[in-house]
Formats: sequence, structure tokens, C-alpha cells
Amino acid sequence: MEIINDQKRLEDLADNIVARTYEVYHYDTNIQNYEALLATYSVEWPSYLEQYRNMDPHQAAMSCDIEFIDELADCQQAERVSFLIKTEKMERAKAASILQILKDQMPDDIEEEYITAAIARRDAAMNQGV
Repeated sequence: MEIINDQKRLEDLADNIVARTYEVYHYDTNIQNYEALLATYSVEWPSYLEQYRNMDPHQAAMSCDIEFIDELADCQQAERVSFLIKTEKMERAKAASILQILKDQMPDDIEEEYITAAIARRDAAMNQGV
């Protein structure tokens, strides 16, 4: 008795291709948003805040004079966003690699049919929660 037939395997493959495509898209969106946010911050730490640069953010906030706290927060946020860009790019690269492996497994002659059906299944599942 065959439990998982070829059609089921291809449907699952198409579902995974669609899901990974959205995953890569979400990483791209996050990266673009983080890069836009980072552009709003100064990239240089003022010399009078440099002593707080490698300090735990909470400890730095407690130690910093209140008159400089907004600048400190911006500097810390810029470093955090810069780190997030790096991690998002790493995760995006991994997801894109897996997506390519999945696509390579899908036969070209039926790809459009199965991907279209997978998109319809995804859309139907998403609309059930609305």
C-alpha cells in the first residue's frame, strides 16, 4: 500500500516552494525596512558616549547623564538594527538556498500547474482566518 504517492509529493513540494518564496520575500522586506531605519541614525558614536559603546544597554542607560540619553538610545538602536540586518541577510541566504533546492526538484513541465494550485491552497487557508 502506497501511503504517499507522487502527486502528494509534488503537491507538498509546490506548497514548500510557495512557503519558502514568501519566507525569502519577508526577509527581503525586513532587510529593506531595517536599512531604511538605519539610514535615519547617525553611524558615528559621539566621543562623549564612546565609553558606553560596549556596555550592556541597561547599564549604559543607568550610567549615562540624562541629557545624553536620547543620543545614547539612538546609538544603541543603530547598532541593534545593524546587527539585525546582518542576521536577516544570513537567514535570507539560507532560505533562498533551500528554495533553490526545492525548485530544482520540481519538474519544469508541471511546475506552473502545481505552483498555481499551491498558491490557491495557501490563499484559501489564509482566507479561512479572515
